[in-house]
Amino acid sequence: MNNSDNITNAQPSIPLRNRFDEIKRVFSFTEKELAEVLLVDSPDTLVGWTKGSSPIIEQIAIDRIFSLVMLTKDWESHGYTVSRDTLHRPIIEEESLFSMLSAQHLDKSLVLFVGSRLTLIELNESVIPDPFA
Repeated sequence: MNNSDNITNAQPSIPLRNRFDEIKRVFSFTEKELAEVLLVDSPDTLVGWTKGSSPIIEQIAIDRIFSLVMLTKDWESHGYTVSRDTLHRPIIEEESLFSMLSAQHLDKSLVLFVGSRLTLIELNESVIPDPFA
């Protein structure tokens, strides 16, 4: 079985390109940002993986892709969203969501906490003023 076609044997066969596009859509990434989050040198590596011309040979890369796919599903299941503007905005201790997602260690709990915090920030910004105040 080709690793570029499936993330794991336990999941349905979904092309890797579709997985990458889903991650990009959910987190508002560019192709270059996706490469950074997956800890690879350039978007060309992602193209090689998706076309099968450069198989994913390192287990650490497979694990990173799997972790990001699962985080993406969790992020969406919570109903979180992120815009291009907020992706790079400092949220916790001057760290942005993008910097957290790009860190060597992907802290799923922290990222999901940031999602809840971003949701609260957006709710506070969209509060309709009390007309009777």
